[in-house]
Amino acid sequence: TTKGTIGVYETLGVSLAKTDLGWTNVHAGVLFACGGLGGIVSLLSFPWLVKTFGDIKLTIYGLGVMIVSLFLLVHWTSSDQIGESRFYCAIILAYSIGYPIGHTAELAMFSKISKYGPQGALQGWFGSAGSLGRIIYPIMAGLLSEYINSSAIFEVAALGLILSIAAVMWYETPIRTIIGETA
Repeated sequence: TTKGTIGVYETLGVSLAKTDLGWTNVHAGVLFACGGLGGIVSLLSFPWLVKTFGDIKLTIYGLGVMIVSLFLLVHWTSSDQIGESRFYCAIILAYSIGYPIGHTAELAMFSKISKYGPQGALQGWFGSAGSLGRIIYPIMAGLLSEYINSSAIFEVAALGLILSIAAVMWYETPIRTIIGETA
C-alpha cells in the first residue's frame, strides 16, 4: 500500500499541480524534490526513531501520516490559497515523513520476521507485493480520475493504508514476539 500510494502521487501529483494550480514542471519538480530531501533527513534519523518507537509503532505512524496527506487531497480544490497550501502539505507529508518512515519500518519489520525463513523468497514476496501496488494503484488513479474524480483515488489509497494499519495492529503481539520488540 505504501508503494502504491506513492504511485498515486506520481501519477496524479504533477498533473494536478500543472492543471489545477498552473505550475510548471520545474515548480512541481522542486516541490517533490523538497519532499525527497525531507525524506533523506527522516531516513538519517531512522536509527534513533527505531530505538525510541520500534518498528511496529513507526510503521503505524508512517502509514498514519500518509493517510493524513491523502485526506488533504480529498475534495481538494485549487481555487484559493488554502488549496495550494493543502497540496504543499500533502506532498511534503507523504514524501518527507510518511513514506520514508512507514515503508522503511515495514521493510525492517519484515526483514526481522523473515530472518527465520528463506530470505530471498520472503523478501521477493515483499518486493513483488510492492511492485504489484506500483502497477495497480497508478492504473486505478488514472481510471478513477478520468471517469469519476481525483478524490476517489485518494480515498481508495487511504482505505488501503487503513487496512494495512489494522493488519499490523491485529498481528501486533505475534510480530512483537517474532522480532523481539517490547511494547
